Amino acid sequence: MTIRGKLNLTVAILLVVFLATVAVVMQAVNKNVEHTQNYSRMRGRSQFVADLRTDIYQRLAAAEGNLELPAEPERVGWPRYAIDDIDIQIRLSQSDEERDNWRSVGSAIQALAIALETPLPNPPAKQAVAQLKRHLRSLRHAYDLREGDSIVVLATSSFNAQVAIALAILVAILLFFAYLAMVRRWLVEPIKILKNSADAIGEGQLEHRVPLTGGNELAQLARRLDAMAERLAQHQTALLEARELSAIGELCTHVAHGLRNPLAGIRAGVQLIGRRSGSLQEIKDLLGDLILEVDRMDSRIVKLFEFSRPCELRRERLMFSELARAIAAESHPILDSKGVTLAVEDETDNRTWWLDREQLAGALSELTTNAAHHSERGSQVTIHGRSLSSTNGEPERIQVQVMDQGVGMPAPTLRKAFDLFFTARPGGTGMGLAMVRRIVQKHGGVISIDSEPSAGTTVTVTLPAECPPQDGPVESS
Repeated sequence: MTIRGKLNLTVAILLVVFLATVAVVMQAVNKNVEHTQNYSRMRGRSQFVADLRTDIYQRLAAAEGNLELPAEPERVGWPRYAIDDIDIQIRLSQSDEERDNWRSVGSAIQALAIALETPLPNPPAKQAVAQLKRHLRSLRHAYDLREGDSIVVLATSSFNAQVAIALAILVAILLFFAYLAMVRRWLVEPIKILKNSADAIGEGQLEHRVPLTGGNELAQLARRLDAMAERLAQHQTALLEARELSAIGELCTHVAHGLRNPLAGIRAGVQLIGRRSGSLQEIKDLLGDLILEVDRMDSRIVKLFEFSRPCELRRERLMFSELARAIAAESHPILDSKGVTLAVEDETDNRTWWLDREQLAGALSELTTNAAHHSERGSQVTIHGRSLSSTNGEPERIQVQVMDQGVGMPAPTLRKAFDLFFTARPGGTGMGLAMVRRIVQKHGGVISIDSEPSAGTTVTVTLPAECPPQDGPVESS
């Protein structure tokens, strides 16, 4: 599902939950209003009973001459308005007993009104007053009970309404933070990952891949960014190859310059032999010098040919232990001459890898001899191999590290270590590490150097376990 669809669905769900909460709140508030109205009705009817009793006693006192009543309204007098109010109470009654009581009260008031036309005390008035007391007391008691029940119900409904309102506020806050969390998860964090990945790729880490999965828009953008980084890596590899090819012209000039001095030495030596042919020992010394010059010239020519010819791999199933023996055999003379020992650490569990034995052994021997040249006599060079298990979708790989205890490299030298013709070793050609990197990249791997002055150097080569589909011939051992 797309991010827009997820956000729309989330908003719909949150809206439904919020509306349900509002419905619960409205129901609780309506209940509270209903109970409040019921309490008000009970309170009003109880008060009407009390007012009616007061009015009756006042009329009795006025009839006995103990109280003077205010003037009655012209249109409706007593007991007419009292009877009208009692009829309303009869219609509002909720039980037959309540209606009977009000009817009895109405009859008693009419009887009292007739009895008050004669001097008090008289038996009809006493009978009517007794009847009024009995029925009004019954009504007041019933209304007081209902009023008390209404107070309890009203308090409960008020509490429920307050709880519902507080719950609605809490739900609204939780929904707001839930929406923020989802926006952060689906938008903010992926965008941050994309930014960091773009920065890494922009800094030249073309092997970096964006750790986003799924089918949403940002995951699709991540895959496009990965594809762009892969194409950039391919273009960079092609550019490096083109740079190397363009450097062949410079290389030829360099070799020509390198061959001129040895050839001049050979010529001068031959001329000197001709002039001083009488001394046999001197001739032998000169011939030895000639051989050294020729060896120097041959070494440069061999390096030139190895670098300029196409790097075709012939892979075979190979264990790290076999590769280590080939490395030791090739670098043994230099290690002995420098007084440096070679240690091999194997953590590959005898796994086999698709590698070009000859070229990779030569490349790692170049690293080993370089380490020996920069190490003190009596020190040790270590070759460490281990298998890297597959993680985050990456295939299984083999990692080989060549570590020395030498003088290390300063930062300016480290930055130029793989540049063609750059060397920090007297007598070096500046082609060794460039050739090593070319062979590693042809295997589909990467190479890196970690070094500090006086702290030694570690060169790390990481290669895929299986051969890429564009490789050349593959042999099985």
